[in-house]
Amino acid sequence: MSLVPWFLALFGLSTGYALWRGGGPERVTAAVFVAGVLASVTVGLFRIPGDFATVPIRLLTIDVLGAILFAWIAIRANRLWTIPFAACQLLTALAHFARLADPGIIPKGYMFLTVIWSWPMVLLLAWGTYLYRERKRIGRPLPDWKPS
Repeated sequence: MSLVPWFLALFGLSTGYALWRGGGPERVTAAVFVAGVLASVTVGLFRIPGDFATVPIRLLTIDVLGAILFAWIAIRANRLWTIPFAACQLLTALAHFARLADPGIIPKGYMFLTVIWSWPMVLLLAWGTYLYRERKRIGRPLPDWKPS
């Protein structure tokens, strides 16, 4: 049984919630996350040629760009949840470099390392949006972004 439909459902709910009810960091993170998943799908995320026997360079590029953007968000946003979120994306990108450094890594293990971190990212985005809503509800919202 494939977990892809479950992930896509959770992804849609999480990003939709962030875009609809989140503050600036939640919305920007959700938009970048959606763009990354859409870009990954266009390179064949659900059917990588060679089944991860080699490093898909376009997917590596998307994951590295995502890591850079999420790190920027984590640095600029006034939210703590963005830090582990960016770390998850960095771990995904590092999996590609580990495979480049050691071609002996089992393809299924490499594939696992590139997709597993998406699950906590979805949950962190939903949790961060919930925390934002709760702070706003009780009248203690934080500024969205740190001063430059």
